[in-house]
Amino acid sequence: MSTWGVGAINPLTQQPTLLSDQVFQQWFWFGIGNTAEQPLNSLSLVGAGQGQTADTILLSYGEQLFGDPIRVDVGYVLISANSTTATIIETVQITNLTGAPLDLHWFELSNFDLEGGAADDSAEVTAGSIHQTDPNGSFIDVSSSPAPNRFQIDAAPNIVNSLNDTAATTLSDTQSPFGPADLEHAFQWDFTLGFQPGVDDSVMIQKTKAGTFTQPAAIETDHFPESTAMLQLQLPDLSMIPVALKGPSTVQVMFEGTLEGDANDTDSNLREEVPTELLSLNLLGITPLGGAVFFSNSRTVASSGQIEESTNNTTGTLDVPPFTPAGTATSSFDVFFDVFVQLDPMQPGIDLHNIACVACGPSGGRLWNLSQNVATMVDTLQEQRP
Repeated sequence: MSTWGVGAINPLTQQPTLLSDQVFQQWFWFGIGNTAEQPLNSLSLVGAGQGQTADTILLSYGEQLFGDPIRVDVGYVLISANSTTATIIETVQITNLTGAPLDLHWFELSNFDLEGGAADDSAEVTAGSIHQTDPNGSFIDVSSSPAPNRFQIDAAPNIVNSLNDTAATTLSDTQSPFGPADLEHAFQWDFTLGFQPGVDDSVMIQKTKAGTFTQPAAIETDHFPESTAMLQLQLPDLSMIPVALKGPSTVQVMFEGTLEGDANDTDSNLREEVPTELLSLNLLGITPLGGAVFFSNSRTVASSGQIEESTNNTTGTLDVPPFTPAGTATSSFDVFFDVFVQLDPMQPGIDLHNIACVACGPSGGRLWNLSQNVATMVDTLQEQRP
């Protein structure tokens, strides 16, 4: 197993909204006597397919005619109670094909990267199970019946390297608790299988992997390649110079739930809203004298804002299309600009940083109407002119 994502169904697209992949690697190895282990897939694959339901997978390895010493039947059943929890029930049946007693050592390795991160997980043995956690609150419990004979928690890839080398492995029963680190853990079962069919030639292991995963809030990033603005430069004689600005901008919308459109009424005004941030703004204009005016969002102060619905008709959802059939909303930002103004191309310009524009915002996400009194800045520029 190399992928395990858990999420909700997006009502707009009817597609699953998956969390980060929770698994880097999970697989099986077996050793016979004191020989080096081999991975399960070193046996012949004799069957693979879906079970009776869509949440079941069946795999079969090993065939006596091909000289394989064991047959292994693996079944996975996925159970999900909601969008943040899921359980995989795993059944492994191992059958001796040698016709003689078999000293078998069975290993299962698990390398979970909870929430997609590899370096910040911790794990410990609790009541015969391994409990792995992520600092953001995700966790997974791995347990089995019968209980394993041995276990090991270690930094990745120490265990998998040991299972793949040329020597027999015995897990160390050490390193609990372990982390935070990029870790992996393994169970080891030791069996002596007989050779009487249906009597003592097989063994069954049942494992449960039960996970609870924190669901990150949905984020939408919108890029507008041609945002526009009209800037009025006020001269010392109080006359105004209009400058048309144009350029790209990028806005991020942080929905307040796991799906796009999720919203809350955090300011208790009976209208729900979602926070936004102006990630980038780069607008360029030319003055009537041919000088350059460049507006960009501040690189040191965030320009945050919100989108607020006009009427709350659907609790928990921003009442605008495509999240609801109809509705309108207002959008505003507290924008901080870095500005470069050059009235005349033959004269030096001036930089100003973190100019504030409270409650500025895109109308429909595209048109910027900005008005900033920059008379002091223009006075300075006039003083620089001969």
